[in-house]
Amino acid sequence: MSTEEGARIAGNISFYEDALSSFLSTQVKAVENNVRNAVNRANLEFSDEKIVASLLIDAYVDPLRVDFDNPDRNVEDMPVEGNDVFSSKVTISGTRVTKSFFFTGLRDLFRCQLSTLPSPPKAVVPAGTISIVYEGSGHASSIRQEIERAEKILREYIENSRQRVDAHNARLSTLLKRSVEKRRLSLLEFDGVFSTQSIQPFQDKIVPLEA
Repeated sequence: MSTEEGARIAGNISFYEDALSSFLSTQVKAVENNVRNAVNRANLEFSDEKIVASLLIDAYVDPLRVDFDNPDRNVEDMPVEGNDVFSSKVTISGTRVTKSFFFTGLRDLFRCQLSTLPSPPKAVVPAGTISIVYEGSGHASSIRQEIERAEKILREYIENSRQRVDAHNARLSTLLKRSVEKRRLSLLEFDGVFSTQSIQPFQDKIVPLEA
C-alpha cells in the first residue's frame, strides 16, 4: 500500500528569492511616481523633512513576524487515496494534521511569486494565520518529520524576508528625500517658466500632511 504524503504550507505559498527581490524593487521604483502624484506647489511651504515624514508612513513595508512559539494544532481523521499491491486506487483511513501560526505584517509578502498571468491567482492565507498541513497515513514520527521540514522552510523564509524588508525600509528616507528634492526643483523651475512669460501657473490644492 502506498500513498502520496507530505506536509505543505497551506495555499501553495511561494518563497522565491528572486520574487522577493522583484517585489521590493517594484516598491523602490514606485517612490518617485508616488512623490510626483502626492506633492504639488501648495506643499512647497512645508520642509522636505516634513513631506518625507508624511510620505514615509505609506511607503513603509511591514515585515512578516510569525509567532512560532504558540502554534495552534489540529488533528482529524480523513479518507486518503492510495495504491494497493496491484496498483489499484483504494481509499483508506488517514489523518490531516494542521499546525497554524499567528503572524503580523504585510500579507502580500507570502505571495511573492512572479507570474506571466495578467491576474495571477493569490495564495489563500487567512488573515493573521499561516498553516502547515499534513495529509496522509504515515506514522506519528514521519508526520512529525514532515511538519518540521515544512516549518524549517517557513522559518528560513520569514528570517530572510525580514532582513531584506528591514534593509529596504532603511533606504526609504533617503530615496524619498531625493525624490522630494527633485520634485520641488521641478515645480519651481516650471513656475519660473510661467513667471518669465507673465502667465500664472495653475493653483493646486494642498495635499494633507501631518501637522
